[in-house]
Amino acid sequence: MDIQYKKLADYLNMVIKERGLIIIAIDGPGGSGKSYFSDNLNRHLHKCQIIHFDDFYLESDSECHTSSEIGSSFDWTRLESEVLIPLKKEKKAFYRKYDWIEDKVIGNYEVIPEGIIIIEGVYSSRIELRDYYDYKIWVEADYQLRLNRGIERDGDEMREKWEEEWMPKEIKYIASKIHNPRENADIIIHGNSGDCKSFNMLKTKICF
Repeated sequence: MDIQYKKLADYLNMVIKERGLIIIAIDGPGGSGKSYFSDNLNRHLHKCQIIHFDDFYLESDSECHTSSEIGSSFDWTRLESEVLIPLKKEKKAFYRKYDWIEDKVIGNYEVIPEGIIIIEGVYSSRIELRDYYDYKIWVEADYQLRLNRGIERDGDEMREKWEEEWMPKEIKYIASKIHNPRENADIIIHGNSGDCKSFNMLKTKICF
């Protein structure tokens, strides 16, 4: 079912008038089209701030990267303490970003508790964070397409990282009965399309 971005945005803009603040997780495996979907949706939203879960990646010397725990390379506790808890209290949030070139956490970025806050990134709707969100959107795409997109973005030198580490870990996350991110999503989007005007919706629990 092709749905216009504007149609979903109109619904969210209406909800904002009633609530003042809503927080949305846009989750899904790497290369599925989460950022593309978020950016296109944002064009139609009145007030929106996007926070990328990639900014909460752990530095390379962290022992968590070798952990078998799901999503262990991302510091979800920092996302919770620096962003989600303050926002739920309707307070300004200040967070630091992981710099992928410098391999360290830097800066002090402000998030104002109003309008629509999008938390975009794989593992963003994990069970520990789920209750902070008003809506959860899952974006998925075919394996080979996701890999191709990842290599195109990051370079062929990152192919092993994608094939041997990131994608297997994401498959484990998707299959997890504890996190179960796909089944707990309010909307499921198929990210194969490159259409900037509409998207293919596979499931929704929201009437809009």
